[in-house]
Parts: sequence; C-alpha cells; structure tokens
Amino acid sequence: MRNNIHDLFNQCLEKVLNIVSLLDECIQLLVNEHFDQCEKCVEKIIKVENEIDEIKFLIEESISKGKRLKYLIEDQVKLLDVLEHIADRTEILARFIHAYMVKIPNEIKDDVIELSSKMLETVNKLYKAIKSIDHDLDKAYALASEVEKLKEDAVEIEFKIIRWLSQSKIDVKRVIEIKDIVSLLGRIAEKAEEATNTIKTMSMKYRM
Repeated sequence: MRNNIHDLFNQCLEKVLNIVSLLDECIQLLVNEHFDQCEKCVEKIIKVENEIDEIKFLIEESISKGKRLKYLIEDQVKLLDVLEHIADRTEILARFIHAYMVKIPNEIKDDVIELSSKMLETVNKLYKAIKSIDHDLDKAYALASEVEKLKEDAVEIEFKIIRWLSQSKIDVKRVIEIKDIVSLLGRIAEKAEEATNTIKTMSMKYRM
C-alpha cells in the first residue's frame, strides 16, 4: 500500500507543478492581452485540476483500505492537503481570469508578471523540497526555508501592486478585478509556505 500511495502522491506533486506553470503562462498571456490563448490555457488548468482531484480520490481510497498509517504516509497526507489547496486556488484564479479578461495597466504589467513568476518559483521550490525528503533531509529543510523567503517576496510584490491600484485613477470595477487576481497569486504562494512546517518536521523526525 505504501508504494502505491507514494507513487500516486508523486503523480499529484508533478501535476501541481504543472498546473501552477500553466497559471504563470496564463498570467503572461493576460498581461500581454493574448486573450484567446489565455482562454485555452484556462481550459488546460481546469483539466489538470480535475486530474489532481482524481488522484487524491485514489489516494484516499487506498488509505481507507489500509490499517493504521505509518508516519511517512501520515505526513504525505498533510502535504497532499496543501497541494490540493494550491490546485484549487489555481483553478479558482484561472476561472476569475476567464471571467474578467481584464486589461492590466502598463504601469503594473511588469509587477504582475514578477508576482506570478515569484509564485511559480515558490511552488517550484516546494516541489524540490518535497522531492528531497526521500534522499536528502538537510536539503529538504534548507529548501523549505527558501520557500518561506520566497513567499515573503511574493507578498511584498502583491502589496506594491495593491498600493498602486489604491492610488490609481482607473475605474473601480477594473481595480477590483486586478486586485482579485494579484491577491490569489499571493494566496497560492502563502499556501505553499504552509507546507514548510511539515517538511521541516519530517526532516528532523526521519533522521532520528
């Protein structure tokens, strides 16, 4: 059972990195006003999120058939919850983008792209930290610390954009739509950071 769950977990991890990479692509298409391509990217995100849900169901089904979970599987389930939330928020943001297709002001285009890139970097670092647990606990711990720093960087960029929006002369509807997008990008980075305590605990527990 452990090997089956471990394999499914790794499939989920790969797809979460994929869905967040698609979101970053989607944001860049939105910023550059390639709305038709952006819409197609949103469709891909929704498809991948459904695949992640299916994998999570298979993991839960495998667990329900087993007895008491070993430590590693218990910790993987905690990480799985975070990964699922990242995927869910990514899909929600993709749907917002599809509904809004808002034009981003030139003054903050670079900042929005930077925020999206930082969000992707945060999740990518989380991905590497989780992958390192199996073979290098010190590296996993160090990467988890980097995730925390990247999240702080993302929040700084998020509020830089929000400050600009609060002082801008653009219409209120557009401000709200852009704020929704940048805030969800920030929340995805924050959700990635939530996994770091579990990773650090695992890195200490399994070296004993």
